[in-house]
Amino acid sequence: MQGPARIIRSDGIANYKNLETLFNWAEAGAYLTVDKVRCHKKSGAILCYHNPPVQQIGTAGLYAFHEGLDIVFEKRDDLRFLLLCGANGPVHSGGDLKESLGRLKKSLVKKRELEVAGASE
Repeated sequence: MQGPARIIRSDGIANYKNLETLFNWAEAGAYLTVDKVRCHKKSGAILCYHNPPVQQIGTAGLYAFHEGLDIVFEKRDDLRFLLLCGANGPVHSGGDLKESLGRLKKSLVKKRELEVAGASE
């Protein structure tokens, strides 16, 4: 695993212990991981996002990011801190928006075809 998760899972940080993985998502070199950690005897979470420059975030990445935050929110009573870290830009503009719109249009066309064929939602 490249990027910041490699460091936070290395046990090389003083007074820091990685306790468990709460959430993990990966796609084409990009990833989002949420780990429960202990630092200076306090429990918390690290949300770690990595998006290589060649990878453009799409809907799946945004859903993963929100799902990871939901998991942290659900465990908020057990956590004293949340650290957000990442490498490279999580969101790009311009061509990505055109690409996402194209994917959305294709998905809607496919959905209509499946509905006509009698497929369930």
